[in-house]
Amino acid sequence: MEGNGEGREGEGSVARQLTQGWIPDEEDLAWAASARPDLTPALLDAETERFRNHAIANGRIAVRWGMNWRNWIQRAHVGRDPLASAKGEAAVTVDRDSDGQWRARLRGYRPGKFWLEGDWGPRPESGQSRVPPELLGDWLQHHAARLQTAEGLS
Repeated sequence: MEGNGEGREGEGSVARQLTQGWIPDEEDLAWAASARPDLTPALLDAETERFRNHAIANGRIAVRWGMNWRNWIQRAHVGRDPLASAKGEAAVTVDRDSDGQWRARLRGYRPGKFWLEGDWGPRPESGQSRVPPELLGDWLQHHAARLQTAEGLS
């Protein structure tokens, strides 16, 4: 996030240490909402604090800290027992193609903005989307209404 002194890759940015006040940007938070719906905002805040402490304590440097944070969040075992499989218990899994997951991805999505095509497939507006047809129809209808409202205000 530019506001955190974080440059984007490919813009001549220099790797630097993480600052104590660093927070993930909107794209990173949108990714987390979809990739880790099991993490509440409070748990994300706690994991972000752990991430900052670890990076600072170990003198880590990076050009774009958001991707490192995503890796940290992806591996977070918050609310899970990492020894569950050793105890013969079922691991907690998330159905990444559930309606709830798709709704979380579509919530607030705008064409041309953050969309994790590698995991979620083509963008909703592409005509080749993997979004369930009923949810896609609702999103397209809502998006068209938003565009009409915006044009009426111009």
